[in-house]
Amino acid sequence: CPSPNGGSKTVTIDGAQYEIFQLDHTGPTILGTTETFKQYFSVRKSKRTSGTITVSDHFKAWAEAGWNIGNLTEVALNVEGWESSGKANVSKLTIGTSGSGSNNNTQQQNNQWNQQQNNNQQQNQWNWNQQQNNQQPQQQNNTAVQSGKKLCAISFDDGASATSKSDPGYRIIDALIKNNMTATFFNVGDWIKSNDQIKYEYQNGMEVANHTKSHPHLGQMGASQIRSEWEQCNSKLKSIIGAEPSKLMRLPYLESNATVQSALNDVPLISCAIDTQDWNGASKDQIVNTIKQAAQNGSLEGAIVLCHETYANTAAAMEEVLPWLAQNGYQNVNISDMAKAHGKTLGGGQVHTRA
Repeated sequence: CPSPNGGSKTVTIDGAQYEIFQLDHTGPTILGTTETFKQYFSVRKSKRTSGTITVSDHFKAWAEAGWNIGNLTEVALNVEGWESSGKANVSKLTIGTSGSGSNNNTQQQNNQWNQQQNNNQQQNQWNWNQQQNNQQPQQQNNTAVQSGKKLCAISFDDGASATSKSDPGYRIIDALIKNNMTATFFNVGDWIKSNDQIKYEYQNGMEVANHTKSHPHLGQMGASQIRSEWEQCNSKLKSIIGAEPSKLMRLPYLESNATVQSALNDVPLISCAIDTQDWNGASKDQIVNTIKQAAQNGSLEGAIVLCHETYANTAAAMEEVLPWLAQNGYQNVNISDMAKAHGKTLGGGQVHTRA
């Protein structure tokens, strides 16, 4: 790792501190020329053995430091083993560019890298050719919150679970679309079976939100582990939809404590006001009746309702109860839209049951 030649800055990216700096370098380029050009570095201060690097966040930090990057011609990721041997795998690499000029398409490059080991340091370096790729979903306009409607937020945990269009996850989304409604879907990073389902949610105005990386008991974990659970899930969702996902996080098992709230002090923590008990074997009729009774006694309005997208009973219940809600003056919306419509701010590090 070179030493900074001049000033450097310390910034927080990917949940850790990095020293960022720029250097002048003279040498060959991948364009076949030899010239003096700028190099920009982000050097992580704490070690780790795995994780996600969001390159665009580093570009943003360099730009905010006042550095004019200009035309980028080469990117290198150096994975270093200090006085050790072995290998460092880059398991997935996606590099994209987007611009505000004449080309607004998301570009994805061919992933090609050559590994070389030198002085017990392994360097993964790649070159690429640009090709047009339209795989990143473009979000449609959200279903508007309708004036005069009573609002509720039936939300769905444990995605993305579907492998076919007949699975409960897709059935729930389609029922919402059919009734001009939206919802918040809380996805578990390690449980995502299909990126396509998450893209489908996003394209149809659903709120793509965080349910941690592995659905652990957060109350039994340290602050850094808790934070990592949110960050790794957030990064994965961002890579799928090509945009920042919702910052909301559903608490696994609805568990929280002071450590959780401190570690996620900028993340609104979502519990529920109404639990349909679908996770506990509730039948279709029991789920429907729970929601109808809440509507009839007035507790449904403004409530966050807990459901799971993994159960056929839940999908069947939505296909029945969503039209009933529409007929009775309700609109189901995602949690963030409901809070906005009610003029509420969902504070970070706080547990919310209503919005």
